Amino acid sequence: MKASEIAEKLFEIEKELNLFDQQIHRTYFWKLIRFEVYQKILIELKLINKNNSNNKSIVKIFFRVISNLKNTILYSTDNTYKDFIILENPRKIKDEFSNYYDLYTKYFVDEQIKNNMNFEIIDLGHSGIHYEKANDNRKFAENFFYDIIKKLFLKKFFLGKDEKIIIKNIENQLNKKFNLNIKLEDFIIKNINLFKIDYEKFSSLFKKKRNKKLYLVCSYGKEGIIKAAQDLGIEVIEFQHGTMTKYHLGYSFPNNLKIPYFPNKMLLFGKFWSDSTAIPLENDSFKYIGFQDFNKKIKFYKNIKKQDKITFISQWTISEEMFKKAIETAKIYSNYKIVYRLHPSEQHLKDYYLKYIKKENLLNIEIGNVKMSILDELSSSKYVVGVYSTAIYEALSLDCKVILLELYGIEYMEYLISNNFVEKIPIHVNINLDSTIVEKVEYEYFFGEEP
Repeated sequence: MKASEIAEKLFEIEKELNLFDQQIHRTYFWKLIRFEVYQKILIELKLINKNNSNNKSIVKIFFRVISNLKNTILYSTDNTYKDFIILENPRKIKDEFSNYYDLYTKYFVDEQIKNNMNFEIIDLGHSGIHYEKANDNRKFAENFFYDIIKKLFLKKFFLGKDEKIIIKNIENQLNKKFNLNIKLEDFIIKNINLFKIDYEKFSSLFKKKRNKKLYLVCSYGKEGIIKAAQDLGIEVIEFQHGTMTKYHLGYSFPNNLKIPYFPNKMLLFGKFWSDSTAIPLENDSFKYIGFQDFNKKIKFYKNIKKQDKITFISQWTISEEMFKKAIETAKIYSNYKIVYRLHPSEQHLKDYYLKYIKKENLLNIEIGNVKMSILDELSSSKYVVGVYSTAIYEALSLDCKVILLELYGIEYMEYLISNNFVEKIPIHVNINLDSTIVEKVEYEYFFGEEP
């Protein structure tokens, strides 16, 4: 079963059971768990790998608690009024001066500072790490009470008879459609509890700040924050942070125009993304702002000379198959430099891959330098191999010839495949560089500004 078929079956179940209108503990629970349920099905059916990068040792947990307490005391927000609040992407990249920044909101933030706007960035951090220092415009999101104490004493609430019937009906449908044994009760209870904690925490914050707007990156997983804002009449606006397609369960809702805990507006790279994704908003809720960070950089990278180099763009969901294909290609094309670019969530696998390369005695393959920009890697590459990623579109814009492997996620790239912008090959077929013939991509439709 393909990932697209799984998504379609989920769409059917949602429509049949009217899941977005169902409530448990006065919460529209399906929106909270939908994306994770989809991921769980894919993992159970062995279509993607399980992400083990979040395993935490006792020592790391201890220092996270200490850091949380320190940041709560020293860097939390105050009661000062702000016109709007920004929740950046927690994962940052470095500029040419080695300063970290969020590539999705940076230019918007710079413009607000230039115009002396009254705003504040609430820095959520990434796994307890904050890459930028707190200042007048930046405060940390930690709250020791909500993040530590309240979670320690979460109580399992009791489900009513009707609520148990709702859950059982969903489980029966999922297990029948996918031949699995998925249990949802504890999962739903956990997510509702976390949703309510986020709701309380950010309701308190927004009441202090009295902001009229909330800008954020990646809305799924932030449902409690969104509800807290919308209940207070705050407009929620999301910055696009990656690819979106018909089968992206964070954004595609083909049977519902109204979805609970969803942003009011979206700022998109280009019109392609709203054309190809069933986003539950009216057309006047979209604004096309271009991918500003990429549009600025590509003007420089366009002039870099291509090398005999093939860059593999990995994703944690299909890393095992991708790495095997990179090894196979390195053996076939010994005159090419092969770079295997890890996804940020795969960095813990680097040593394992290096040992495997050494064991195979391959001198023409290396693990990409995480400190190097992905554009540095792509700009000098003649060929790029991947499956689904924003970097695929970036590679096309940098005149790379792109080969897509027929693995989980290939359905997301149907537009590129059907228009011959990329070549698709089955995973068991060797890559043949000589047969890779592709058309030039329509840049502005994707990223909003021709370089």
